Amino acid sequence: MRERWIGPGLIGGAMALVPWTVVLAVRLPSTAQVSHWSAAWVGLDLMLAAGLLGTGVLFRRGDARYGLTAAATGALLLMDAWFDVMTATSGGERALASALALGLELPSRRSARLSP
Repeated sequence: MRERWIGPGLIGGAMALVPWTVVLAVRLPSTAQVSHWSAAWVGLDLMLAAGLLGTGVLFRRGDARYGLTAAATGALLLMDAWFDVMTATSGGERALASALALGLELPSRRSARLSP
């Protein structure tokens, strides 16, 4: 019975995020001073390391659940690439962040074809 509501619930959540995103786009400042900046990045990198390690261990064991950790780690890599590019200063730093995002961080179709 609960499964019947999962799809509509997810769709409703997505629809609710659209007006909220518009509010954020209008109200948020274009720059901000943040506390714990280094802790946020270190924490993200540690989560990425844990995801890569977990995926590698499961893949090596032939455990099909590696797909779950791969999906979560891929989402973290996408988020990391987005924030690297968006927080980089214009010019060389942004070019480097973009190159690293496209070359290393973003999951490719090749990685989706792996099987243990």
